[in-house]
Amino acid sequence: MRNRFEIAPQALIMSVGVIMSIILISIMVSQFENARNISSAVTRKMSETAADIADSDILQYDGITLTGADVRNFYRRYFGSSGSDIELMSVNNGIRTVRYTDSGFYTQMTDPANSNYIKPDDLYKCSVEVNGNGIITNVDFTRK
Repeated sequence: MRNRFEIAPQALIMSVGVIMSIILISIMVSQFENARNISSAVTRKMSETAADIADSDILQYDGITLTGADVRNFYRRYFGSSGSDIELMSVNNGIRTVRYTDSGFYTQMTDPANSNYIKPDDLYKCSVEVNGNGIITNVDFTRK
């Protein structure tokens, strides 16, 4: 039978081991929390960057002058296709403003007999409207 002088050092070593294990587990849990926060921040930044890259094609038109042919091509490229990047496009021809909300208007833009006809050689000033969340809400073309 062992005496208490032999058991005491072993019990002390075991209790130190348990305390060290608890400390290591606590450190690991806090580091996992930090890693999760960093991971979510990186994911958010990547999403913002991807949205900026996707919108940069449209935002490059803001403030520039385009011909009517360019306006038609803009409509066909960014608005006229399914899964379009924008939801509203306005064209002010000097007489009235036409708001395009779906992809079925391209034939009206190209038909000289239609009141929504856009002459290929007319000049239009482009203005891109962005809301507070950075989402493009409207692209406006005003005839000069």
